[in-house]
Amino acid sequence: MPHSIVLVVIGVSMLGLCLSMALVPLLSELIEILEGMEKYDPDQISDVTSGLFNAMFNLGNLLAPLTAGILNDAHGYVYTCDFMMVSAAIYSLFFYFTMIFGRKLY
Repeated sequence: MPHSIVLVVIGVSMLGLCLSMALVPLLSELIEILEGMEKYDPDQISDVTSGLFNAMFNLGNLLAPLTAGILNDAHGYVYTCDFMMVSAAIYSLFFYFTMIFGRKLY
């Protein structure tokens, strides 16, 4: 892709919009999974969900810059962006086929 400030602005805007659309349904998914396990008291489910969500979100906030920095030092900026994009796309496909498509089969 060409180096362009317009592409950067579009990419960052898409990231912000897509991140908010991904995080909101995630909480309901976590609550549904924990309720299905029947392991936790119904009064504790929101507390456990909040703890899991915040722990994993902040773990990602910790590891993503470290991973990107290591890749940037080793291979450069363009490779790092491409790698992060491809890994996010693979994760999205994996999530779709395991969580969303699998649910439609039932």
